[in-house]
Amino acid sequence: MNRKLQCLIVDDEIMGIRLLEAFVNKINYLELAGSFGDAADALNFLENQDIDILFTDIQMPGMNGLELIRSLPHPPVTIFVSAHRDFAPEGFETDAIDYLVKPVTFQRFEKAVEKARNYLLLKFEAEKNTT
Repeated sequence: MNRKLQCLIVDDEIMGIRLLEAFVNKINYLELAGSFGDAADALNFLENQDIDILFTDIQMPGMNGLELIRSLPHPPVTIFVSAHRDFAPEGFETDAIDYLVKPVTFQRFEKAVEKARNYLLLKFEAEKNTT
């Protein structure tokens, strides 16, 4: 895979968005496709745009991050980013690849992204071999 992985950030807290944007910009194989403070706006974007990795908060006004993932017929690789550990079991039921607890360090973010990248590399290779 020679292209950058497209990612999207969804968080109702602007500081959370800015931190994740800074982290994404530090990793050369990631490209930020967009950031949203509202899950419904992100859903509209995802209906027309392919994303490789979705970073989403869970607890947000209106539609929450779990509802966002469940509403997508083919959700991207998801990394939840939440201040609430209690949602982790439910988050993993959506097949999330990782769950980051705020405040997130760059080292922990990088580990989650590497896990997502490795999964996507295997997936792309498997798809290439079946065609």
